[in-house]
Amino acid sequence: MEIMNLLDQLEIFIEDSKRMPFSDKRIIDADELYSYIDRIRSLFPEAFRQAEKILQEKQQLIAEAQREGERIIAEAKLRAEKASDEHEISKKAQQHAEEIIEKAKQLAHEIRVGSNEYAHEILETLEQNLLKTLETVRKGKEELRKITR
Repeated sequence: MEIMNLLDQLEIFIEDSKRMPFSDKRIIDADELYSYIDRIRSLFPEAFRQAEKILQEKQQLIAEAQREGERIIAEAKLRAEKASDEHEISKKAQQHAEEIIEKAKQLAHEIRVGSNEYAHEILETLEQNLLKTLETVRKGKEELRKITR
């Protein structure tokens, strides 16, 4: 992820900066630090777009599963109606239709659960990355405040 790459570069920039004599404080080029911060900020919208795309894909998967389930249900009902002329055939068709319906419901449920878990994992990862980025920015700002005091 490009945000993480920039954060690594920022960390190297800070580590490579000159230390103040007899202190843990560092001398940092503020313009270059702000440049890193600006580049990181510019990447946030892309991360949000990626998360939104994942959510849209999840919704599409759910909609496709529901359409497929409805198609299977309609097909099963049609088969059941055609076979209703004879009792035994009707009975078997009804059982088969119910199995298909149950499988379709189960498949739709599995797809829905899987896509929800996938989206949750992606959003969780995104949240963690954003929190790390925010913490790095805060630490950088705090270091700048300490230097300018």
